[in-house]
Amino acid sequence: MMKALWTALVALALFGLFAGLGALAWFECAPPTQTCTTCHEIRGARDGWAHGAHTNVSCKACHGGTLSSFAAVGDNLRRAWRHVTATNHPALRRDLPLGEAQVERMSAACGRCHQQEYAGWARSGHAAPVAKFLLDEHHNRAWKPADQCLRCHGMFLDGDVETILARVPAEGRFARVQTAEELPRVWRFRDPAQGRRAAVPCLACHRGHPLRGGDPFAKTRAQGPVAFYSRPEQLYFEPSQLFLQKIVQDGKPVPQAFDPRRRLCQQCHAANAFGEAGSSDDRTPTGAHAGLSCVACHGAHGADPRRSCGTCHVKCRWPEGVESPIHNRPKSVSKGKK
Repeated sequence: MMKALWTALVALALFGLFAGLGALAWFECAPPTQTCTTCHEIRGARDGWAHGAHTNVSCKACHGGTLSSFAAVGDNLRRAWRHVTATNHPALRRDLPLGEAQVERMSAACGRCHQQEYAGWARSGHAAPVAKFLLDEHHNRAWKPADQCLRCHGMFLDGDVETILARVPAEGRFARVQTAEELPRVWRFRDPAQGRRAAVPCLACHRGHPLRGGDPFAKTRAQGPVAFYSRPEQLYFEPSQLFLQKIVQDGKPVPQAFDPRRRLCQQCHAANAFGEAGSSDDRTPTGAHAGLSCVACHGAHGADPRRSCGTCHVKCRWPEGVESPIHNRPKSVSKGKK
């Protein structure tokens, strides 16, 4: 009797194992119309992909497959669970937002095709670990980290400031400290892996399913590839839908470039409430450079302006391999020579 019972249990376990592997293989090989997009929440993304610039790129090439990436399977299951159990966030109820781990993998997938753009991004401050900003000692002495910080630094991080960061307990000579100014560092990441995520990944300014040949700055929410991801709403907004702050210097308005991308940059690189040039995180060009677009100096994906001077100032162009800006001219280049 017991032998028959054990035989039945083993047979049932083997059946479940092979059935599970068969299901995973089906999801790995079957077309998305028969697997993922049978869920109504994903049909919109699938339609954008089918008519978009990435229609020749398979879903699993960016999102990971059931057999090629078990981590992606876990992420997708957690996203589905959040969607089913969400009660207080409209975006979670109508969509399946990407988690931070999947955003990181998708950014790496971007780099496999868009190698030059990815290399520029990887050298920029946007690729810096988010801990560099959220744990900045000088900043945190004046302001306590808040959820608003995540709007630009770590916009895809799972959780909120209360669950992401923790106060470092005062020890030793800091035990009697009453003010934050005297503490060397008052915050830490509860999960150190979150602190290593890129502060501004590719998907912060690019949606994954842009239309093929469409206007990169289209006014409709479902078209352009260039868009700003808003963490509070968990939605993308076109440049034309974003507010452009008026910048002033000495009480006079500063000319601004008529470039839709500037609206994206200004969402994070904004001036203070008075719109004063150079205040807060504002980087609006002034003086002789007033009216220039952000990308005129920084490029669309890199943040290093040192080589951009030669674009307009031909005499300032440098030989290949020279890293110094024009103010640190190498001795090997004689002054006055063109």
